[in-house]
Amino acid sequence: MVVTSPPHPSRRDPAFSRNGSTSPFGKLTEQIPAIRLSGETKAALEHEARRVGLPLQEFVRELLVVRAHGEDTVKMMYARRVVVVSGKSRECS
Repeated sequence: MVVTSPPHPSRRDPAFSRNGSTSPFGKLTEQIPAIRLSGETKAALEHEARRVGLPLQEFVRELLVVRAHGEDTVKMMYARRVVVVSGKSRECS
C-alpha cells in the first residue's frame, strides 16, 4: 500500500482563510458585551437558529447586522459577494 502525503500548502488551490462565513462588511473584530435573556427568549432564538440551519451566535449576529444596516443593504452586500465568487464580476478580470 502506497501512502501519499497531502500536497504542500503552497501547491494547493487557494482557500478562504476562514470557514467561508466571514462578513461582507469586513473582519469580525469587534465585540459587544454579553447580554442577559430570559430562558424563553434564548429558547426561541435557538429554535429559529436551528430552523434556518445556523449556530445561535451566527444567527444573532446576522439579526444585528440586518437591523444595523437594513435589509436592502445586507442583500446588496451578499449579492455582490456571490457575483465576485462566481467569477462574473469585473473585479475578477
